[in-house]
Amino acid sequence: MGQVKKQSIQNSLIQYVGIALGYFNSVILFTNILDLEQMGLTRVLFAIAGLYINLSLLGSPKILIRFFPFLKTIDKSHQGFLIFNVLLASVGFLLVTVIYLSLQNTIVEYFGGSSTQLFIDNYHYVILVSVLMLYTSILEHFLMAMKKTVLTYFLKNIFIRFIWIGEILLFHFGWIDFDTFILLYAGSYIVNFLIMFFYLLRLGEIKINLEFLKWRPRLLKIILNYGLFSILSGISSLLVNRIDIIMITFFLGLSSTSVYSIAAYISAVIFVPSQAIYRISMPLVADYWKNKDLDQMKILYQKSSINQLLIGGFVFLCIWMNIDDLFKVMRPEYSNGKWVVLILSLSILFNMMTGINNVILVITKYFRYDTIASISLAVITIITNLLFIPIYGMEGAAIATLISVVSYHSFKFILIMNKLKMQPFTLNTIWAVLVIVVTYLLTSLLPEFDIHFLLNIALKCFIISVIYLGILWRTGISEDIQIELQRQFKRISI
Repeated sequence: MGQVKKQSIQNSLIQYVGIALGYFNSVILFTNILDLEQMGLTRVLFAIAGLYINLSLLGSPKILIRFFPFLKTIDKSHQGFLIFNVLLASVGFLLVTVIYLSLQNTIVEYFGGSSTQLFIDNYHYVILVSVLMLYTSILEHFLMAMKKTVLTYFLKNIFIRFIWIGEILLFHFGWIDFDTFILLYAGSYIVNFLIMFFYLLRLGEIKINLEFLKWRPRLLKIILNYGLFSILSGISSLLVNRIDIIMITFFLGLSSTSVYSIAAYISAVIFVPSQAIYRISMPLVADYWKNKDLDQMKILYQKSSINQLLIGGFVFLCIWMNIDDLFKVMRPEYSNGKWVVLILSLSILFNMMTGINNVILVITKYFRYDTIASISLAVITIITNLLFIPIYGMEGAAIATLISVVSYHSFKFILIMNKLKMQPFTLNTIWAVLVIVVTYLLTSLLPEFDIHFLLNIALKCFIISVIYLGILWRTGISEDIQIELQRQFKRISI
């Protein structure tokens, strides 16, 4: 757990700095500089690109993580593993691009209108975003497989946001028009790609060879078979996070997309610890599975659950107790997403509480069950969005996400418990939930402070921190968090 703890803390700190930059970027700059439809366009471009590259990658990211421990070599050629994945993803990208372009007339015919015309006019930018994110994703996961995650996290969560801040300010001061802004915004990932490429080149990890052509047919079949199942599971998982934005665009228009996406962005802050732990856990679980060390896998599973729940619960309380003040820095229309924040936050907390079940199923021999669950998730997500968006609008999309997430992770929890005889929950899970509820009730008793809303946010977060972290420090519900708190308190006292 030491390596997970060290890098996950580093990655969490990087991502929280990124979240702060992202808040300044998306919530303050973008929402006040761009009109609602322009803002909605920036959100839907990346939402569609996310689905686009997941199809195009043909499972390459998970293939890199899953099989790198078996194919890595001392001479860093890794049997042509990186080149194999680049070629595999390139074939996928060409196929998906043909399909995407062929769908343009259909989309224009059925969904074209004044509320989506701006997206139709910029339809082809999805291809630019997708191709850059595609190759960036391959290098990013290759570095993850090598257990080098801090640089990729910095580029993805901090560096790219500085680029976006520069681009939106260029537009704000009239130095570029909106069309140029969208071009620069769509092409931003080229910088991340180049930095990772030259970093790997410096490490001697970029080697052009075709050693994969010598792989035994059985190995190639296993890899491609795994990739096929990974495609389906990856797309299904992404549907939960992206299909709501896409369907809101076509049902309610780009203006509603912008409001919903900001609400989703605010709630997504809760998920930061999970993303950090997920990245570090994948190669470790792959090693545990290779060495048949299920005891260590179980320990990691349970620690990931309690730590994610406690950290996520703390962030949730800071967000929800200040939700009205958080919307004050934006145009009044964005406050319509308040209840979307609550519903999506509950779905994220449930996800975090189930630990690294995604990682375990993907890495172990039960990955086919993950695909079955993911396909079911996709079906549930699409059906519930179709049912609830026309009735409840943006809140309907959030409800659909909550239903999908609870169903999906409940299935995975039951499956892992039956197949691997391990589950993430302990008695401390109940205590963790009680800590969250008690802190919420105590904070709710506070009177409204007649001060500037930013000071009000800071004050409430401070009070929540004292109550919440104080309980965790004294009770030791999470050994990792208690040790870290004691270490920080000693540092402050010195």
